[in-house]
Amino acid sequence: MAERDYRAIANRVVEAWNRHDARAVAQLYTEDATLWDPTLPQPLRGRKALEEFTQTMMRAFPDLRGESANVFGSGDHIAIEFVMRGTHEGPLAGPQGEIPPTGRRVEMRACQISRLTADGLFQDDRTYYDTAGMMQQLGLMPGP
Repeated sequence: MAERDYRAIANRVVEAWNRHDARAVAQLYTEDATLWDPTLPQPLRGRKALEEFTQTMMRAFPDLRGESANVFGSGDHIAIEFVMRGTHEGPLAGPQGEIPPTGRRVEMRACQISRLTADGLFQDDRTYYDTAGMMQQLGLMPGP
């Protein structure tokens, strides 16, 4: 098996998000991919659901920009640490329903741990980020 370029894989994800191209983000996943996200009550399954979720996040944060900080990989696994920044200018889905725009900026770190297929597509994605910290930055929860 040829050595994978884990940094190139991470860059493709960041570039698609930064272009605000939800379809391009979804195309980085297999048709039957699974995405686990801390804001969702159950995992997303499939490329179409992933594209819709990505569109929702891009509507909520229309100026969202990210960068990968650290990238680690071994075999068919990759871990990507991101820093994401954006302004909450659109509705955001929350566990208790839709959160109206606050106009506030957020900066959060996230970590995506994924299993890759032989051709470098994401098959199983577990993304983690500080949702309480995000809610504090949005003014929806008291800070520390």
